[in-house]
Amino acid sequence: MEHPVAIVTGGSRGIGRGIALELAAMGYNIVMTHLDFDEAGKPDESAATKTKAAITALKRRCESLRGDVGN
Repeated sequence: MEHPVAIVTGGSRGIGRGIALELAAMGYNIVMTHLDFDEAGKPDESAATKTKAAITALKRRCESLRGDVGN
């Protein structure tokens, strides 16, 4: 494997986003989960999309999966 892979839960916002970005800067490819909703309660991918773009700008691969790891 050319680059290690890290799985980050809650990777689209907050501490999870910070961890995902730091790991990407260290050379990790990222698989992140998220479970974001908009004000109307509908699924929202915008934060995950922004985080994925920031990771790919660091020349790392990123997969974003919508899901609740608590279930």
